[in-house]
Amino acid sequence: MASTADKKAPTSRRPRRSDSKSCAPHWQQTMVRRSGAPPLRFLGHEVSRRVAGSGETAVAITLWKRKTRGFVAAIDAGLFVDSASLGTLEEAMDWMEDVCGRAGAPADWRSLGDLMAKLPAEAAAVRELRVLVGQALDDWDRMSGCETS
Repeated sequence: MASTADKKAPTSRRPRRSDSKSCAPHWQQTMVRRSGAPPLRFLGHEVSRRVAGSGETAVAITLWKRKTRGFVAAIDAGLFVDSASLGTLEEAMDWMEDVCGRAGAPADWRSLGDLMAKLPAEAAAVRELRVLVGQALDDWDRMSGCETS
């Protein structure tokens, strides 16, 4: 029969990744679509995401921090999808403002009748997109004074 002195005291174990509430980023291989270019592939982690609507009218605006350096900003608004790799958060904000400024500009004036028929729905979608971009930029602006590790 073993004495109590022979028993080992319990050792503290190091918490597993799933046990910890770590703030360390989870880097993952990501691919986002770009307008007129091959998909953008990078190792990064998501730092901000805004989503509005559902189905065909869903709009998502996402910001990733790249592991190497810089950021990737992406917008997915149904048929309009674009993303860019940018060096700083300020550049990402400028890019998103530029994308928002281009939203709603007709790509083809040859079908003016079709454009006029779609105008009310397009105008509502552009308004919703601009509101969402404004919310995302507010989020990003608050991050600009912090480390987005």
